[in-house]
Amino acid sequence: MSSWFIYIAEHCHRAGKSLNATEKKIGCTKDVEALQREFDSVASPIFCSIMAAWKTESDDQGEKILSALRHILSDSHLNDTPGWFDDSSGTLCDRLSGFMNCFGYALVSTINRDDLDESYLDDDDDGDGASDRLESPLRTTSASTSIVKQREDLLVGEVFSYTYKGMKNTVMVDGPGMYRSLTEGRTYTSGSKAINSYFRNLYPDNKNININWQSKPKNAANLSPKEVITARVSAATA
Repeated sequence: MSSWFIYIAEHCHRAGKSLNATEKKIGCTKDVEALQREFDSVASPIFCSIMAAWKTESDDQGEKILSALRHILSDSHLNDTPGWFDDSSGTLCDRLSGFMNCFGYALVSTINRDDLDESYLDDDDDGDGASDRLESPLRTTSASTSIVKQREDLLVGEVFSYTYKGMKNTVMVDGPGMYRSLTEGRTYTSGSKAINSYFRNLYPDNKNININWQSKPKNAANLSPKEVITARVSAATA
């Protein structure tokens, strides 16, 4: 029997705008990448983004786990939208991660807003934070960005910092899906959450904080996560 994957997803804006959406979707799929491509194909500025996924041994096992999760999370289940749960506390992804790890299911994918093609953010001529290219929302990701998404394991042990309005947040990559904010003393499931959460909590009135994890934070050698991965992949293939 083929493997199935339990995943958690959230709504995102292609131009990186804050949606203040508290809902998360928990589901099951045979192919995480194919499902994300399906989500991406929606011709709308708002789409679904898979945050993380865990591998199970079979479709039957996956369905049983999904059924158990829906029972456990029944208090937060949104009855009018099957598969969607309220996450007002912002802890659902971490709680799901803890549940899956407890039963030995491996995290196989972490996806975040920074996986969006940065070209969406390049043409903000009117200064409102939105791209002027949203009339063509379907864009292919560059090969280098694809490598970065797949090889964040090459960042393990690296430390990156970013300063915003005079305040610095430092993040250490402890492992795949483990990004520890040394400033907060808290571990997140993605680099984007680790670098942004501190500033979003510090400046709750600024809803547009969306620091790109791949390109903005720098390590001691002044290299971004994307530059570190690109250099290491190039060295390995030279």
